[in-house]
Amino acid sequence: MRNFTTKSCKKVSWQCSKDPTHIWELRIYARSVSTGRCSKCKFVSFKSYAAKHKPVLLQQWNYEKNGEPASFSSASDKKVCGSAL
Repeated sequence: MRNFTTKSCKKVSWQCSKDPTHIWELRIYARSVSTGRCSKCKFVSFKSYAAKHKPVLLQQWNYEKNGEPASFSSASDKKVCGSAL
């Protein structure tokens, strides 16, 4: 195994400490300046976010057109449909 500095441009695989099935590639320097969190776990699901901060959004969520809100992240840029109450 070779030694690398935190400024290395070498792309390596990283494994999530919470879910070992989450594996992603990232350059060492990018990981050293990032939050270090798993790229798959770092986004809170929209459903969790809305339940805590904006419960009215879940009441207006159109499940037929959008599917499950848990499949969206709170940082998603996808357009969704709402239902009038």
